[in-house]
Amino acid sequence: MDKNLRATFARKMVHADYWLDDPLFGPVFGVRDRYHNARLYLRQAKAGRSRFIGNRVLAFVNSSVAAISVGGLGALGLRDAIEGSATDNQTFGVIRVVVFLLLGCSFTWSALKSHSWIRWMARNWNAPTVAPRSGITSRKRSERKQERALRSVTRAASSEVRLIDLLDIAREWFVSEFMRKHVRANYQPGDSLLAGQNLQGWIRQYPEEYLSSAKWWRAFMIGSRLVFLGLALAILDVLRPSNFEGEFTLIDYYSAAVVGYIALGVSVGSQSFLRWMIRNWNADRETYG
Repeated sequence: MDKNLRATFARKMVHADYWLDDPLFGPVFGVRDRYHNARLYLRQAKAGRSRFIGNRVLAFVNSSVAAISVGGLGALGLRDAIEGSATDNQTFGVIRVVVFLLLGCSFTWSALKSHSWIRWMARNWNAPTVAPRSGITSRKRSERKQERALRSVTRAASSEVRLIDLLDIAREWFVSEFMRKHVRANYQPGDSLLAGQNLQGWIRQYPEEYLSSAKWWRAFMIGSRLVFLGLALAILDVLRPSNFEGEFTLIDYYSAAVVGYIALGVSVGSQSFLRWMIRNWNADRETYG
């Protein structure tokens, strides 16, 4: 068992060599668990692939920031405990340090998984689009043949990611995701609220919820977005460089950068979604196109 675990870890996390049935995207993509695998990526056109990659890049950044933040708090708490400068209850202090360190390890693991997924998806960026399986009867007849074909597709992908491929991924994501949603405010059912991020699992998908709600609830959603946008803009105003006067430590600058990053993401998503909601005040699921 230990040997198999080591081999699986080396194949996935080190070499980023995922098999077609390996979980890849996680439960945040709004599809059933058995479809959360590498095969789903190969069935997408480049617009869909860029969305998946963008989601994983943002997850990698968020997990890395969270790991550094929580791990740093745990390290500071451990230092205080060792130096005897902690003034609170020693038992509570030890529990706090352990919790922070465990959370830091969890976020680090999430960042490592996202990193390996990004490498696999970038290597297979130019892989041919594969049609989904057909009905049950024909699926049973052609399953082995299609499985061999899909495996040959992934094996034929380049082991090195070229700079031109990275630029193509960034261009496709910018046009199909960021420009469409956050500049033109063209949300579609299934879209996420923040740039490149899908929030299902924490909250419901907002476009679907808005289109199926009564107008009193739509008004409430618009009001809540206004509140979020106002708070985010207020935080960004406070974090202006001209407001930073006096002596600040590295931790102060890092904390301000993290808060500003969160506020910027909230403001970008809120302003575009507000425009979309106002534009579709009278729309519903049947008429919205």
